[in-house]
Amino acid sequence: MKKRYLVIFVIILLIMSLTIGCKRKPGVDAEEGPEKIYRGTKGLAMEFLRNMPPSKLYDTTPLTILLELENKGTYDLSGNKCRLYLSGFDDTIIRGLDKDKMCASSLEGKSILNPEGGYNTQQFSTDIIRIPDYLDSLPQKIMITACYEYQTTASPIVCVDPRLYEIGPVERACTVKDVTTAGGQGAPIAVSGVNVEMAGRDRVAFNIKVSNVGGGTPLYLGASVFRDCPYSIDPKDYNIISYDVEMSGSTKVRCSPEIEGDERIRLVDGKGTIFCTFRITGDSAYTTPLRIVLDYNYMDSISKDIEIIKTPE
Repeated sequence: MKKRYLVIFVIILLIMSLTIGCKRKPGVDAEEGPEKIYRGTKGLAMEFLRNMPPSKLYDTTPLTILLELENKGTYDLSGNKCRLYLSGFDDTIIRGLDKDKMCASSLEGKSILNPEGGYNTQQFSTDIIRIPDYLDSLPQKIMITACYEYQTTASPIVCVDPRLYEIGPVERACTVKDVTTAGGQGAPIAVSGVNVEMAGRDRVAFNIKVSNVGGGTPLYLGASVFRDCPYSIDPKDYNIISYDVEMSGSTKVRCSPEIEGDERIRLVDGKGTIFCTFRITGDSAYTTPLRIVLDYNYMDSISKDIEIIKTPE
C-alpha cells in the first residue's frame, strides 16, 4: 500500500513539473493582444557592452569596442539599410580602427513571431595606440553614429459622417471626433494624433500630427546611409519625412505640404502636421481605417569617454 501511494505521489510531481515547464514564454501577453508589439518609440537601440571600451586603459593594451544592437521597432533592417560610423577620437593616436561597418546582415523588426525584435553585436578593435612622450595620459571620446532607413505605419480608425451638419433625429453608428494615437507605432517617428473634420457631405479633412520621439535626427530618405550620412548631409535633407496617406474606399483630393512636388514634410522642433482631404460617398456615418506611411532615414549616436594612460618605462 505504501508503495502504491509513493507511485501516485511521483506521478503528481511529474505532472506538476510538466505544467510549470510548459508555461508560456515571455512575449505577447494573450490578454493584451498583438497590438502591444506595434507600439513603442524606438528603432535601432545601441549600447556599449560593459567595459568595452574600458574607462581607462594603458597604451600597450588592445582596445576593443563591443556594441549591442537591437531593433526595437517594427521595420526590418537589412545590411544595406543600416551603417555604423566610428568617430570622436584622434586617429593618429588610436590607429587601425575601422571607421564604418554594417550593423548586421539582418535585424528583424518586432513581430508576433519575434516580439523582441532582432539582436546582434558589432566589434571594433585595434592594438595600435601611440600617445606622445610628453603626456602621461590622454582623454578621448569614442562615438558611434548609426544611420539607418526606417518606416512608420499607422492605421487609426476614424469616423466620417456625410450628414453631420443636417438637423434631425438621425441615429448615427459613430461620432466624428479626433483620434489620439499615444505610445508610438514601433518607430522613432510617430503619428501622435489625427484631427477629423467634415468638409461638407462629400469630403472629410484630416490634420495628422507627426512627431520625432526617438531622440535622434530624421533625414530625407534620399540621403544615402553610405554616401551622405553622417558627414556629408545636405542641410536641406535634415528633418524631412516622406509620407503617403490612404483612406479605404475613398479618393484622395490632396495632401500637403509638398517639397519639390513630392509628399514630404519638414519637422520643426520635432513636430509637423500633414493636411489631407478625401472625397467620400454614402448617406450615413461609418468607421474606416486611415493608412499612414512615413519613410525616412534616421541618425542616432552614443558615446563614451575613455582615458589612455602611458605605460611606465
